[in-house]
Amino acid sequence: MTTIPKATIEQALTEGLLWGAMPNGRYWKLRRNGATRVWKTRPNDFSIPVKAGLRSCARITEMSLVDLHGSSDWRQADFVVATTDPNDGAK
Repeated sequence: MTTIPKATIEQALTEGLLWGAMPNGRYWKLRRNGATRVWKTRPNDFSIPVKAGLRSCARITEMSLVDLHGSSDWRQADFVVATTDPNDGAK
């Protein structure tokens, strides 16, 4: 499994370029929802809280985007870094 580096995710969040796939197949823009968490004993592990829409909250980790409400786990394939809305091509 290919992992996305923390620096890439943080830069995309800062620039507003990170999109997450929702269960209905549409992409929503992800926004930072707190500070990045890192561990001294596990330097490659991180957790970045994000928000999508009005109610969806999740955490991006080194392996996946984990839904905090427990409905499902988002795989890394389910989010994309894009300068334009990924939904525009789906119409």
